[in-house]
Amino acid sequence: SKVQPKIRTKYVDDVLGNYGYFDADAGYELLPRRNPKKAKISYSVKIPQAWTYGSISYPKPTDGITQLIDSTKAQSLLRVGSQYNADSLSAERTRIATLARNNGYYYFRPEYIEYLADTTQEHLKVNLRMIIKKGIPTMALKAYTVGKIDISLQNSTGKGIWDTIYYKDMKMAYQKPLRVKQSIMPSNITLRPGQVYSVTEQDQSQTNLSRLGMFRYINL
Repeated sequence: SKVQPKIRTKYVDDVLGNYGYFDADAGYELLPRRNPKKAKISYSVKIPQAWTYGSISYPKPTDGITQLIDSTKAQSLLRVGSQYNADSLSAERTRIATLARNNGYYYFRPEYIEYLADTTQEHLKVNLRMIIKKGIPTMALKAYTVGKIDISLQNSTGKGIWDTIYYKDMKMAYQKPLRVKQSIMPSNITLRPGQVYSVTEQDQSQTNLSRLGMFRYINL
C-alpha cells in the first residue's frame, strides 16, 4: 500500500503523454513470495511510436500583440515534424510572453496563450493551433512606454533631511548626506522616459545597481 503501484503507473503514462507517446500503457503485476508478508512488483511499459506536429498555426495578425507574435514565427521553438513535447509548448508560451514584455506589453503573461490540438485528422499527427485566451485583461493587450523615473535614496538610519537632484531623464530624492557620486544612479539605470517599456531593461537596471554593492535593498 505504501508503494502505490497504481499511482506510479499513472505517473508513467502521464509523463510519456507529455512527450507525445499518447498510447503508452504502463502496468504492473504483484509477484508473491514464499513469505506471505513479502512480494515483488514487476512493472511493464509499452511505448508506441511518438506523435509529431502535422501543422502549427498562429493567431492571425489583427492587432499589436498578434502582429508581434507573427513577426517572430521564425524564432518559434515549435517545428512541423518535431515530436510533440509539453515542455516545448510551455517554453514557447514563455518566449512569446517575454517578447511581449520587452515590447511594451507589461501585463502580458504566458498563461494568456492557449493551444488547441487536433489529433483526429491523421494518425500520429497533431495539428496545433495557438490562440490568445479570451477574457484576458484589456491592459494586457496594451503596449506601454516608460513615463517618469523617480529615485528615492534613503540612508541606512532612515533619518536625515531630504533633498532633490534633477537629472536630464530622472529625478532623485535623497536623504543627506549623499554618500554616492551623483552620476551613479543615471549611469546605471538603463530605462529612459519615452522609450518602449522592456522587462529586460528593467532587469538590467536592477542588476547594475545590485552589482555596486552599496545598497541594502533595491526595489524597482
